[in-house]
Amino acid sequence: QNFTLRLNPSVAADTCSCPHTGINCADNCIISADCNEQGNAVYFYGSGTINLNARLFNHGGITIHEPCNVICNKGDVSDCISI
Repeated sequence: QNFTLRLNPSVAADTCSCPHTGINCADNCIISADCNEQGNAVYFYGSGTINLNARLFNHGGITIHEPCNVICNKGDVSDCISI
């Protein structure tokens, strides 16, 4: 499955907590604190944009369902999502 992870465009206004399982991109929010996903698979779904100003780590996989946009505002994708 193809998805887009963009770097550094405009940033959403509201903050959201660590997803730990799934997050609805319609929330159009910013994840601003590093998230230990405790081995959980993380799903981004719905229509909207999630901005990552933090790092998701210790996850069991990340899936981004279109038309959701996940944007890394930290520079390199590896600064936002640890593999």
